[in-house]
Amino acid sequence: MKAAHRRRARRELAELAAALCEAGNAECSSAIPEVLGQRVHLLVDCGPRVVDGTPGESFGMRAVWTLHRLLGECESVRLDVCSVNGLPGVRASRGGDVVAVIALSGRVGDARDVWVVADPAKLGHWQ
Repeated sequence: MKAAHRRRARRELAELAAALCEAGNAECSSAIPEVLGQRVHLLVDCGPRVVDGTPGESFGMRAVWTLHRLLGECESVRLDVCSVNGLPGVRASRGGDVVAVIALSGRVGDARDVWVVADPAKLGHWQ
């Protein structure tokens, strides 16, 4: 039973990562709120810099807004599914350089946690 639960959770994470990439790579990333849902908790590690005066944590629609501000213009960022700590996650790149790595929990429409590492000092091995 536990193995079946782990496989289902992994499949849901893979679907969430793929949906986030698809929404983020669209002309306008207006689908991101639908992908993440209303109850999402976002934690951002961007090192010494602060994203537009926002603290490291935000919830709900503020989390979606913070993610938009962190990644910048949707046309300049490319999101790809990758393995983050052995689970499906997302790599954000701009001009071939990795600008963030995103770990997720939950499922499409009901993401629980989104962890974004955007600290350049921690992204060195992703380049």
